Amino acid sequence: MAKWREPVRRPYYAKYERVPLAHGQGWYECYRLPGNVLAVCEPGHLQEANVFLLPGTDRALLIDTGTGMANIRAVIDELWQGDLVVVNTHFHFDHTGGAHAFDEVLVSTNPLVERQARAGIPHRFLENQVDEDMFLWGYPPGFDPQTFAVAPYRVRPVEDGAAIDLGGRTVDVVHTPGHTEDSLMLYDRSSGVLFGGDMLYYGAIYVQFDNDFMGRSSIEGYVRSLEVVKERFPQVKAVYASHNDFAMDPACIDDILAAMRDVRDGRAECEPMNDESWAYYGDKLPLSLYRFEGFTVIAK
Repeated sequence: MAKWREPVRRPYYAKYERVPLAHGQGWYECYRLPGNVLAVCEPGHLQEANVFLLPGTDRALLIDTGTGMANIRAVIDELWQGDLVVVNTHFHFDHTGGAHAFDEVLVSTNPLVERQARAGIPHRFLENQVDEDMFLWGYPPGFDPQTFAVAPYRVRPVEDGAAIDLGGRTVDVVHTPGHTEDSLMLYDRSSGVLFGGDMLYYGAIYVQFDNDFMGRSSIEGYVRSLEVVKERFPQVKAVYASHNDFAMDPACIDDILAAMRDVRDGRAECEPMNDESWAYYGDKLPLSLYRFEGFTVIAK
């Protein structure tokens, strides 16, 4: 676990213009990205979750709400005063932890999403996320690792193919099952940026889930989803990721698609993983680790 602490501060943040926050709580940082996008990140936790704020002339779109370990609403209210649309790329805690702070959240709904939204996530399911080793600079102010939980939140379904009009800016929704059944990506027509959620990023890509808490992954679904994205949005100029570095070259879509095809078709070599820390709530060991340039794939 300590390996993720080196270097203590990720060098990639230096590439972007930092936006000062009066309400960052010593936890959140904000950066201005190309395409009129504000990225709010949580660099002090191992998940390194990123959320994105896209302002339009009539309203803004917030993509994901982070871990909920501090008050994300205070940050968003500082950055945007006006109507706000909130969407979750999928129902994992590091994307929905702050959802309760907003009136409603658009989701690709299914029974697992609906159940989590009604009930929240109890502390016992999050104990592995609040160990001291998961934090770079200690806990955020007011955070209690003994009671941390995700509160219930209100959801409204958003359909595949929906267009979210922000005023002078339209964002398309595409349902992309693979990491989870409910995964979404969003494409900003004005900037050509694709927001990839947990489907597109450089790091450990998880496709092993098979339980009611984390959902169910699908290699075949992953392949089909990336094929659909390439077909619908051939003009992508950049991919913005929900973890680690914000921005990636659109070539990452082809790289990850090729890797998933190789895993699916048995062409990729794998290493068995017997470490229980990689198994989530019933995942059966061993898992399989596939190494590719710049990222890994963890599958059943």
